[in-house]
Amino acid sequence: MVAGLAMFGPFASHSALSQTLSKQFVAPQQLSGVTSTLIGVGDLNGDGRPDILYQNSAQIATGNGTFKTISEAITFPQGAILADVNGDKKLDVVVAIPADEQCDYNPDGSPYCNIDSDAMLKVYFGNGDGTFRTGTSFDLGQEGANLATLAMVDVNGDGKPDAIVTFVGYSEDPASQDGFVLLNDGTGNFKLAPGTYGYQPVLASGDFNGDGKIDLAVGLGPTILYGKGDGTFTTGPSYALNANAAVVGDFNHDGHLDLAVSNYTTGVYTLWGQTGGTFAPPKLIFPFGASYIQAADLNHDGYLDLIAASTSSFDVYTNQRNGTFSSPRVFAATGNSYYPSPFGLADFNRDGYLDIAYQNQVAYGTSGASFQAPIITQSAYAGGVVSADFNGDGIDDVAIMNVSTGAVTVFTGSGKGYFNAGKTYGTPIISGNIAMGDVNGDGVKDIVVTRGIQSPVTDAYDVSVLLGNADGTFRSAISSKVLGGPASYTYNRQSFAVDVNHDGNADLIGYWGVALGKGDGTFSAPKPFPSQALPVIALAVGDINHDGNEDIMVAEYTNATIFTLVGDGHGNFTVKNTEKLNYTHPQINAITLGDINGDGSLDLIYEYSASPSIGPYDRVVVEFNDGSGTFGNAVGVRLPYEGSAAYDTLLVDDFNRDGKMDILDVMAGGYVYQPTTGDSILINGAGGGGLAAPQYFPLQMTDGVVLDINGDGAPDIAGPSLDDSGLERALNTGAKQ
Repeated sequence: MVAGLAMFGPFASHSALSQTLSKQFVAPQQLSGVTSTLIGVGDLNGDGRPDILYQNSAQIATGNGTFKTISEAITFPQGAILADVNGDKKLDVVVAIPADEQCDYNPDGSPYCNIDSDAMLKVYFGNGDGTFRTGTSFDLGQEGANLATLAMVDVNGDGKPDAIVTFVGYSEDPASQDGFVLLNDGTGNFKLAPGTYGYQPVLASGDFNGDGKIDLAVGLGPTILYGKGDGTFTTGPSYALNANAAVVGDFNHDGHLDLAVSNYTTGVYTLWGQTGGTFAPPKLIFPFGASYIQAADLNHDGYLDLIAASTSSFDVYTNQRNGTFSSPRVFAATGNSYYPSPFGLADFNRDGYLDIAYQNQVAYGTSGASFQAPIITQSAYAGGVVSADFNGDGIDDVAIMNVSTGAVTVFTGSGKGYFNAGKTYGTPIISGNIAMGDVNGDGVKDIVVTRGIQSPVTDAYDVSVLLGNADGTFRSAISSKVLGGPASYTYNRQSFAVDVNHDGNADLIGYWGVALGKGDGTFSAPKPFPSQALPVIALAVGDINHDGNEDIMVAEYTNATIFTLVGDGHGNFTVKNTEKLNYTHPQINAITLGDINGDGSLDLIYEYSASPSIGPYDRVVVEFNDGSGTFGNAVGVRLPYEGSAAYDTLLVDDFNRDGKMDILDVMAGGYVYQPTTGDSILINGAGGGGLAAPQYFPLQMTDGVVLDINGDGAPDIAGPSLDDSGLERALNTGAKQ
């Protein structure tokens, strides 16, 4: 980060931020009324409290624990910067606008370009109330087009923020790749500095060589430019990291400014400052790519820590005070292409810890350089997840699969809010599903990986079993091929390992139907579901008619029909009922079973989307079981439409511990994002089968299980993170709502 971008740095203030959404889980606070990208954090109305500016709105702290949304008359482009350029102690917005240039090719192959308007630097003066008015502008001419970058840095030491603008340009017009240094006269008017600058964007700034003049670290090296104090520079050393962001600070307290640099793909690096303004060779901290990086003392130990952000998480690297940083602690943030990852730091809730304004959320800081957000335990290409007490210590454990390699990693629980180091076991099933059950009848939970809808049909195996040893470890995989490929348009991602024929050995249920277990880790050829129940989009398993036998609910994709299959206890199933959803263009997204009205019978719960002419919507529906396995008397809760790209996981438990079962609809990222509500929905049971109004909170997982991670008796959630980087855990706050 550029030193001059103070409004993106830590902003210590005395305010509180609160938006009444679900407080059942530890998650970032969602901000209402946000529909655009974050510009910066700063006091926009002069009341001493940190506010948040977005492209087309501002979140103004009211002082009573809420924010007031102000719609801006001006829509600022991405990359705009907050800075007081006219010295009136009101924050202004500075914008770099590229030339309007279109390039094409003549019939002979030669390029040509037309320029309709010049590149500009524009200033919008702050009114001191969170709004802005048109201010000054500076015409940069035609030699600056395509993507623009802007930095505000006092390059000539007069105490006024100057501007450095660069343009990527077009290959057809080399002159369109250009850059400018513009000196501020203190009124918000700018003039060109002497000489030429080049076109490398500024990543960070500081006095690297101790001569009292501002130097620059510019991309994509970074390359060091030593300032002359007049807006011109001499070129110093370059470091080949292909950096996209950087931050400056004396991280090791040796009196020299250091650099922390991020690369989109290869990770975060440190470059330790040396005498004369040079830097030691780059040292990789961790291979997690990041698009933005900042430094702040998060844990109050006097040393700067690092915060790096990507599209769906932010990573905290704690300074170890010995010239090194810790491995990252990864916090999940709901990701979406509408909200790139700039972020701002401020103490919004007056507790002395810096909070993060990230996309359209605020994650509150806590002690130990931590934040109130779900934490991700690293596990590459995380897919399906199951939970059980694998080692018999009375604490919930989890197993998560790697969809790229087929490997399964088992994380034993600590009972203290985190998982112990994982142990990985190989299986040959790529892009598979995971289930848990006692396959060989020894009373110990085993893990079963089955082929998924994206697993190659030509693979040598489609079932792989890891037999448990009762101590949290597992034997080598027993693999076989027996299931066969799915029907066209099968979208089901679930499999179940349950004993359907009462022989003491778990059998397999999935899109293939029912495959009876042989008790040795292998299975018989499956008995398929009825053809009219194909293709399968979702499944649920449980005893719905109190006969002691497992039954199956099958959600069919093409006609949005739910089939009730009743088991006879011998591995056979018959169709008891079919229910076609009678809505406009319905699509079933998820299905499960749970006793919502407390009568001892499993009720049917499903979530679907519909697209009537008045507009699409989603709904969670509960159909109550009359005790015989017949469902009816439905109740439902209408939800904002999340789109057909979303995969929902329905979880049922008493999340608020009021004695009534609740429904949690976990979203994995939809086509239409809901910035004013949240991503996942908690619907509390109201007693007697009633459902309370939905509560929203920012959480996205591609699968999920309920377990007690921290031993407080409140049901928590764990599942694969949206970006597939690991096992995400969301702790229950314990609130009894």
